Amino acid sequence: MVYKGMLKINGIWVPTPTTFDFSTEDLEDEAFRTADGLMHRQRVGKKIKLACAWQVIPESDEYYSLVSLLDGLPEFFPVQFPHPNGNNSYVITAYRGNPLSTSMRSYYDNGKKKISYWKNLKVNFIER
Repeated sequence: MVYKGMLKINGIWVPTPTTFDFSTEDLEDEAFRTADGLMHRQRVGKKIKLACAWQVIPESDEYYSLVSLLDGLPEFFPVQFPHPNGNNSYVITAYRGNPLSTSMRSYYDNGKKKISYWKNLKVNFIER
């Protein structure tokens, strides 16, 4: 994982995800409706959320490195990604949202070596 791609996590370029969803979410200190149905909000901020998924991943050192990186991230870390505003090197300080998940697609014994194929490795990065 030394090549330059679209996503850099904690200083390391990772394989380009199959799915990359960008969203912004409001943070509110308080929100409520009064008896007349009027919404009252005390918005305190807006944060970015990135939902990333890698579809089918063959067993490889690159896959193991990616899972180890994602599973061993510190509490907060930099994430560089292409922003929808046209900035292809946008950086946020983020944390890894839970869960980090993946599913085994298949597993079989190929003579002396057991082979596993994984799918749907998913992780969310949420701006601090």
